[in-house]
Amino acid sequence: MTERELQGISAKKEKRLSKEETTKEVPLSMTEEELTREEEIIPEKAPGSKGGKNVPTLLTGPYVRVMKAGNITCKTRIEDEAGKFNLNTINEERKGHFHKFLLAAGASSAEADSLTDSVLDWLDKDDLPHANGAESEYYQSLPRPYGPRNGPFQGIEELSLVKDATPAVYGLIRDKITIYGDKVNINYAPREVLASLPHMDLDLADRFIKIRDVKGFIANPQELSDTLFHLGIAGSKLQDLLGYITLETSRYLSIDSLAYGERGSFTYRILVTTEEGKLKVLAAYPDW
Repeated sequence: MTERELQGISAKKEKRLSKEETTKEVPLSMTEEELTREEEIIPEKAPGSKGGKNVPTLLTGPYVRVMKAGNITCKTRIEDEAGKFNLNTINEERKGHFHKFLLAAGASSAEADSLTDSVLDWLDKDDLPHANGAESEYYQSLPRPYGPRNGPFQGIEELSLVKDATPAVYGLIRDKITIYGDKVNINYAPREVLASLPHMDLDLADRFIKIRDVKGFIANPQELSDTLFHLGIAGSKLQDLLGYITLETSRYLSIDSLAYGERGSFTYRILVTTEEGKLKVLAAYPDW
């Protein structure tokens, strides 16, 4: 299936940058200078608290920087893409991880079963559908036919073309999926991604996040082992889990921005990679 066919079918608001824009480089010094201009860094407030009931709830959490200019409030959050679930790591060995991830995000068992098999078929090169999946015959039968990529996802919005990736399910996981990296950066991963890992579940994920919130980022392998031991993960289970996680920040970052005031709000997401001390823009998603 060609890139033009994929782009023509997808009706999502997200749009990829042109080739000229994606190669634009921004010196890191400029970005760091911009980030140091905030007037204050304040914790997020619950809806209805001081600050107005119309304050958008987007961009909440401990890693949000807040800047104010007159009546306009700007929020910026930078996250490591490796803290998300990489769609391109899904294979026969790791399909259970994706299934757990979908369940943790709120999908039903039936939705998780069908989407997991459909993603496997979208990625693999054969034309033999899994039990709940779909290959070329299904996609060619649609009113606007196309075929599976039979290769890695080129963007997270491409998931919307996969059988059973309904808007409801896609909405549950959109902020938590990526196409970059291999191992999960456990310092940035949300509870749904943590719960998808071997020997983890939502209860252990919540306990891990509480420890992380109190102590801050885990700095070294020994501290990581001690934290996981505290959760009851040790021995062979610990060694198994360590094969899927990392403490190293990847070269791929997402920058979420929100500006709001009396006249409304505007959101934007940019995906960047760091190369030789510079930022290279990979994609932009207005009205995120």
